[in-house]
Amino acid sequence: MATTPLFAPFQRGFSGPLENNVVFPTLALAQAYANSPVAWIGQPIKVITTNPTDPIQNYEIQRDRTLKLMGSGDISLDEQIIVTVDIPGSGIQAGDIIPLGTFVTEVLKRLLAPEVRPSITSFTSTQGFGTKEIGQPISQVQMSAVVVRGTSNIRAARIRRLDTNAIVGTEATNIPNGGTINATDIGINSGKREWRVEVEDINGMTAMHTEYIDYIFPVLIGSRNADTLTAAETLALDRVLTRRNNVEYVHNGTNMNIFALFPIAWGMPIDIRDQSMSLLTAYQHSVVPVTIGGQNTTYNMFRTINRLWISNYRVHFIFDN
Repeated sequence: MATTPLFAPFQRGFSGPLENNVVFPTLALAQAYANSPVAWIGQPIKVITTNPTDPIQNYEIQRDRTLKLMGSGDISLDEQIIVTVDIPGSGIQAGDIIPLGTFVTEVLKRLLAPEVRPSITSFTSTQGFGTKEIGQPISQVQMSAVVVRGTSNIRAARIRRLDTNAIVGTEATNIPNGGTINATDIGINSGKREWRVEVEDINGMTAMHTEYIDYIFPVLIGSRNADTLTAAETLALDRVLTRRNNVEYVHNGTNMNIFALFPIAWGMPIDIRDQSMSLLTAYQHSVVPVTIGGQNTTYNMFRTINRLWISNYRVHFIFDN
């Protein structure tokens, strides 16, 4: 008579599933398996991420190979309500997602006691942010930011330099109610550099604010009782710190020419106008070398052909429509 032998005992060497098609670390891998030929319709599978705070998600493979969430974990994208209007004074805004099955108490909590993000009330530098003229180097950039707690304690705050993506100074992790964070970066004498304050609370709500220092050659513009200018007289004209843009100038004085010099990189203006007409033909154009801050560059210079005898006269140098 044939007998069935007893199975030999064994001890499992790890705590995972015996089959590799039951548990997946991400929803994307679970969906890829559901679309594979070895999966079967109605098969239950789980998604268990490496984050211990994430809920275990139980899915069932449908006839069309999609996954239906069967458990009480996160709701899949086809089982949600997307809010289409803001609810003033509440924590529910247009674009928010409320999963189907969310308890009414949770919705009421968001309506009556909205979470408030942390905020950044100031971000300053002792040397000043913004546009700087070429030739004004800064030996050190000393920065300070004030961050404020929202609904929840602040987990971390930092100042990041964007061109290197490096944190400047030390990340602050001991200011649950907010406070001032400081950082000092190396100096700058040309180009553009940006820094960003980043703050986040223990629930993942964030706030950011960016500032910059940008070195440029200025626009030189003014009215003079002369037909030509020396290098020193050119540098004595008014200075406008701006990148390529339309520039308005108000002339005052009699028997004077307007001189307007723009960095060669700006190109030519598409028009020069006063309050009533185009004046391109009323200006003489020349290319002149200029030294600013020890750096040599070239400017397009425009000078009125005929001297002006009126005051409070507005003229626009137009570079963009």
